[in-house]
Amino acid sequence: QRIREIYPTWFNALTFLIDMQPDLLGQLVEFSGIRSHEFRVVDESFFTFVSRVDPRNVPIELRRSIFREVIAYHNRRRQWLPAQLASALHIFFDSSLEEMLKNEVAEAESRRETDRFVPLGNLSYVVGFLLKEGATLDPSYWRNKILSYVSRNEEHNVVKRHALYALEKLDDPTVIAEIPDLMKSDELVMRAFVSTCAKLDPDNPKCLQYFTEAVRNDELQGIYGFLEVRKLESIKRLLETFILDAKFRNEFLDQAAIFSR
Repeated sequence: QRIREIYPTWFNALTFLIDMQPDLLGQLVEFSGIRSHEFRVVDESFFTFVSRVDPRNVPIELRRSIFREVIAYHNRRRQWLPAQLASALHIFFDSSLEEMLKNEVAEAESRRETDRFVPLGNLSYVVGFLLKEGATLDPSYWRNKILSYVSRNEEHNVVKRHALYALEKLDDPTVIAEIPDLMKSDELVMRAFVSTCAKLDPDNPKCLQYFTEAVRNDELQGIYGFLEVRKLESIKRLLETFILDAKFRNEFLDQAAIFSR
């Protein structure tokens, strides 16, 4: 009571308690301070706890409220959403909340620096996980928005990485033609870019070129890309490059040695 915090060691037990008495979840959310606009850092254990809640017994309005408040808290505090939490938010989502996401995007785009890029990174990440779980979203709107974040040279690297993840989950191979060449980008962005190509259209000639460049630069992500190809022409192109490009051949053999297939 003195510090108004929940001991982190209690959260495991609280998960079982909420399964038995779902009505207590609202009180825990209120006590956590996530709704407070005063400065208060919510214990990370609380968010881990939220990500483990079984939503089936939680009233729909409380589910919607948790979805909104988790995003609002991180955007307000300018904190990146951790992957475990972002991946779990789909359990609290329904289609009525998409308009809220669009409004958050519009508000973030009107701001600058951290007030802009942290919310956009968080929202892109959430949208990616929602798409992964099969949520019904406006594909045209999110395709255009996310593609614009990937394409802007001045965009923050975390925003680009999360946007690339969302593009991958959008499952639209036509975006490959519109994504600029990101092979000279920050290392993590480059890896996310190659991964997106591998998942969306590995047999695309542009993607094969990116895989080749990645291998030549000693990046394992290029090998992962080649493991996804399925067309005969792609295999021929790989073999031709293997024969003609000594640097590629040496790097390929060094990297492929750690793979089982």
